[in-house]
Amino acid sequence: VQEITSAVANVNVDGIADSWATFRVTPVLYDAEGEEVDTTRLTLSSETVNVSAEILNVKEVTVAISPTGKPAKGYTLTTISTNPATITLKGERSLLNTINTIEVPDRLLSVAGAEEDVTVSIDVAEYIPEGVELVNSENSTIEITAKIGKIKDRVFSVETENIVVTGLATQWNLEFAHSSVAVTISGLEEDINALSKTTLQGSIDVTNLPVGMHMVDLVLDLDDTKYDYKTIKVMVTITDPNTTEPESESEMTTESETTEESEG
Repeated sequence: VQEITSAVANVNVDGIADSWATFRVTPVLYDAEGEEVDTTRLTLSSETVNVSAEILNVKEVTVAISPTGKPAKGYTLTTISTNPATITLKGERSLLNTINTIEVPDRLLSVAGAEEDVTVSIDVAEYIPEGVELVNSENSTIEITAKIGKIKDRVFSVETENIVVTGLATQWNLEFAHSSVAVTISGLEEDINALSKTTLQGSIDVTNLPVGMHMVDLVLDLDDTKYDYKTIKVMVTITDPNTTEPESESEMTTESETTEESEG
């Protein structure tokens, strides 16, 4: 009996919906070394004990923050991550159902003038809503990292054969003034490196434009969350193959003079 230092009563709470529950369980006895004590040689006053337990629900939630400031020129904020990715809360189901994210003050993370990743450590316990708490209250510190990427510019050539024309009347033809268009595209280096001359595509809209020469906007088929480019103008000529262009005045004069000379 002197070897016994603790008694543990394990309960199974699976399927329990109430906040409190009482269980009839058989305790397990342990010695100072944490080893289970053989009770076959002992006489216990009771083989089982009543255990009342408060049943708390748990829920994993994320931590969110919007950093302040802007990175240095030529750099941009790409992602924000936390380590660990989630924290686990415990509490009554009705309260946990209202919580999906723990918001921490934006002032705790600044990326002003940053040219590299910024990481801060935050004690998230200070921002847990009243009525719930962390499952692991002894490890309430998380790391939040703002990833900073360098912006890169590169000039690409967009082939006109990769440009889709919309809005052109079916009886008309369209020709580009040049076989390709130069465009400067900005983005993170890894995203810029993923582009190529053969994959770049775009479109122009010539709806309601008459026969003649026009400068129209070229819209590139790019993810605007990754890339940026300035407005691009391309020159096109719209013609009507069923219409014969009148001879110019100079051509008519030359033809007339030639006829008169022949008659003379």
